[in-house]
Amino acid sequence: MEATAPPPPPRLKSTLLWSALAAIVLFGAVTWLGVLFLMDYENALAKEIFEKHRATILSVYGRIGLGYLVAGLLAGLVLHPFVRGWKAAPAVLALAVLAFVHTLTNGTHFLYGPIQTIYSTVRDAIPAWIRDPYRPWLIEATLAALALASLWRWSRRVPARAKLAAVAVPAIAGSFWLWPSAHASLPPGPPSFLLIVSDSLRADHLSCNGYARKTSPSIDALAAEGTNFANCLVPTASTHESWIAMLSSTEPRTNGCRHMFPTRRKAAEISGSHDFLPRLLRAKGYRTGVIGGWCGNTFSVFDTGFEHVDVSNSQNHRALIAEAAFTNHLVAVGFLDNPAGRLLVPELERVSFTRSSASLTRRARRFLDDNDGRPFFLAVVYNTTHLPYSAAYPYDRAFTDPAYRGRNRYRIDFKIDELIQRGFDHDLSPEEMQHVVDLYDGCVKEFDAQVGELVEALRDLGLSDRTIVGVWGDHGDDLYEHGTTLGHGVTLFGGDQANRPPAIFKGPGVPRRRVDGLTRSIDLAPTLATWLGLERPARWQGVDLSGEIPELWALLETSYLMYRTPPPDLRPGEVVKPFPRMDAATFWDPDFDFNPVLREDLEDELLATKCFAVREGPWKLILVPGESGPILRLFDLSKDPQCRRDVAAEHADVLARLRARLPEERGGAGGR
Repeated sequence: MEATAPPPPPRLKSTLLWSALAAIVLFGAVTWLGVLFLMDYENALAKEIFEKHRATILSVYGRIGLGYLVAGLLAGLVLHPFVRGWKAAPAVLALAVLAFVHTLTNGTHFLYGPIQTIYSTVRDAIPAWIRDPYRPWLIEATLAALALASLWRWSRRVPARAKLAAVAVPAIAGSFWLWPSAHASLPPGPPSFLLIVSDSLRADHLSCNGYARKTSPSIDALAAEGTNFANCLVPTASTHESWIAMLSSTEPRTNGCRHMFPTRRKAAEISGSHDFLPRLLRAKGYRTGVIGGWCGNTFSVFDTGFEHVDVSNSQNHRALIAEAAFTNHLVAVGFLDNPAGRLLVPELERVSFTRSSASLTRRARRFLDDNDGRPFFLAVVYNTTHLPYSAAYPYDRAFTDPAYRGRNRYRIDFKIDELIQRGFDHDLSPEEMQHVVDLYDGCVKEFDAQVGELVEALRDLGLSDRTIVGVWGDHGDDLYEHGTTLGHGVTLFGGDQANRPPAIFKGPGVPRRRVDGLTRSIDLAPTLATWLGLERPARWQGVDLSGEIPELWALLETSYLMYRTPPPDLRPGEVVKPFPRMDAATFWDPDFDFNPVLREDLEDELLATKCFAVREGPWKLILVPGESGPILRLFDLSKDPQCRRDVAAEHADVLARLRARLPEERGGAGGR
C-alpha cells in the first residue's frame, strides 16, 4: 500500500487571507466596544458631533481600519516563513497583543479611566522582579528580531555572504547616524531662553517654596541659583487667558481674551493687536518654537509669533473624534504611530496620549539639537499636572497609599457629562481628598524629572551658560481647599492656589534671590526683556522685576469653563447670578477649524457672571455677581490662607480701598 504524500504547505495567499481576516475581526470587535462607550455621552456638544459629523467619524475609523488591514498583511508576510494558513490568524492576534502592551507601557497618558485602571491593576499584580526590569524597547527588539529572521528565511536562495552584507551595511550606516554630531555654539550676544511649563502647576507644591514633600529637586536647584518669584499671580486661572496676558504683558480686560472659546474673528484680533514676546524675539533674529501636548492648544488658536509650532489641537471636534477613536483603538497606536502611519491617519498628531511627558521632552531635545548658532526661545508645555492627575509609572505611586482602593486609585475618575452638568464631587472624605493630593504630587515629581532632563540636555549641548531657563505654570489648581473642589478658573475662594503658579528663572544676568512680595505674570515679559537685551514696547502694562520691585496689587477674574464652583457660606438673600452652561452656550464653528466657540449673543451675559478679586499685600477682596447686587467678601490671607472668615466689617477702610480697584460694575457684576 503506497504511503499518502503529505499535503503541500499553505501558500502565501492563504497566509495573507487569514492574517487580513484576523486584523479585520479585531478591528470590528474593538470598534463595537468603542460604540458602546460613546453611546454613554449625553451632553449637547457630544450629540452635535455624532449627529452632524458622521462623515468625519467614518473617515477616521475607516482609515484606522485600513491601517489594521495593511498591518495584518505585513504581519502575514513576516509570519509566513514560520506559520502558514489559518495558523497565521492567532499569530497576528498575538502580535496585536504585543503592540497593545507596547502602547500601554511606552509613557502613554490616558484620558479614558477604565483602560488605565485595568492596565495599572494588572501591572501592579506582576512581581517587581519581572515588572521593573521591563522596558518598551524589549518589545521593539523582539519584533525587529522577528522581522530580520523572516527576511533571512525569505532570502534563503540568496548567498550567505550577500545576506550578511545586506545586514552589515545598514548597521554600519546606522552607527554613523547615531554617532554624536557637533553642534553649533551660540556666538556672543543675547542669551537664549528655554521656558518649561506645566499646566495647572501650583507654586506651593514645590519643595523650594516650603512644601514638605520632596517633589521638585531639579526645580529646587534652579531656584537656588536663580530668581524665584514665589508669589507671582496670573490674572485668570485658565490657559488661553493666562498665556495671552503673560506673553503680551497686558491684562485680560485690555487684551480681550476673557474665556476659552473665542470666535475666529476675536482670535485673529487678539493675535494681531499685541506685542507678544515670541514675535519680538523672532524679529530680533531668535529661532522661536513652542512644543506641547493638548495643554499647548493656545498656540493652535492664537498666533503669538512662534515660528515653529508643534502642539496638539485637542479642542476642536476633529481632535475629539480622533481622541475617542484612538482611545478605543489603542492597539492601533502600536503600528500607526510612525511616519507611514501618520500619512494614513494624520489625526494621531492631535491625540493626547502620543504626547506624553517623555515624548515632549524628546521633541524639545530635537529642537535643541538643531541649534544653528542663533539664539533661541523655546517653550515646552506639558500637561503633566493637569487633571486627571494621571502620572506615568513610577510617579503615579510616588506618594500614594498602597492600601488605597477607591475609585480614584490611579487617576481622578470623572465623566465629562457629569463635569459639565454639576462639576466635581463636593463631599469627598478626608482620606479621598488626601489621595487626590497624593496623585497630584506624583505628577509634580514627573514634571520635575522632565525639567532635569532638559537642563541636562542644555549642558550636554554646551548651551547652559548662554541660556536662561524658566519654570512656569499657566495657572495652579484647586485641591479641595475651603469652598473649592478640583480644577481652576471656576472660583476665587480657597486662597490663591489656582492663580499662583511658580515663576523661577536661572541663567546669565539673572540674580540669585527669592522674591516673596506679590508679583504678576504680566510683569514677566518686561523682566525677561531686560535679561534678554530687548527693548520694552510701550503697550506693555507690566513692570520690570529685574531690579528694585515696587509694591504691586493684582486684579484677578474667573474664566468660563465647563462649570463654576458656587461661593461658600452664602447668607440669606444672597443669590448668585445664573451661569450659562457650556454645552448650550458654545457650538462647533466650521469656519474656525470646528473649534468650540461661544455664541456671540451670550458674550455680555457671560461677562456679567464673572467673579473678580483684588489682591494687595495680605488682603483679598472677592466680588461675586449677585441677582440683587455684588456679593463681597474680604479676607486676610496672612491669618486665613483658605478664605474662611470674612473680615469686611472689621476693616471698612481696606474694603473701600480695594473695592475702588474693582472693574466698573454693570448690573451688580464686573463688566468689560
